[in-house]
Amino acid sequence: MKRLSFLCLILLSFPSFSQDFPHEIYGNWKGNGRIVVNWTEARYLNYDININEDNSVTGNVGDAEIINGIMEPRSSIMKWLGNGDYIISGKLKSDILRSEKVVRQSFNFMFILQNNKLLGGMHTSGSMFGGKEKMVLTIFEIILNKSE
Repeated sequence: MKRLSFLCLILLSFPSFSQDFPHEIYGNWKGNGRIVVNWTEARYLNYDININEDNSVTGNVGDAEIINGIMEPRSSIMKWLGNGDYIISGKLKSDILRSEKVVRQSFNFMFILQNNKLLGGMHTSGSMFGGKEKMVLTIFEIILNKSE
């Protein structure tokens, strides 16, 4: 019985196999989110992203260009835990906050599509310690609106 429960938990943590996304999710999205770490002078981070129909994602997070971005559905367990319906993951090229010389290698943006807005939160690569040179950059209250 323990093995069956463990297997079910493992299977629930994998992404959904259905790649059916609502058509309105595709397009160009712009907006910002609130930076919640205390080691940056900037309090908001701007977004300008393109979600393409092949689920690839391009654009910018802050001052950094998105490289190899991909949108995927969240697993059932991650949705249940409140981590959004979708996730965009990708690498970042150049400084995410150019004026403060903050560089991160990658990001994860977890979000829902609600009332024609993308709503969510994001964290970057980094560590739990080390200040602006190394720590994870966390952004909450991201609101992106679709561009026409």
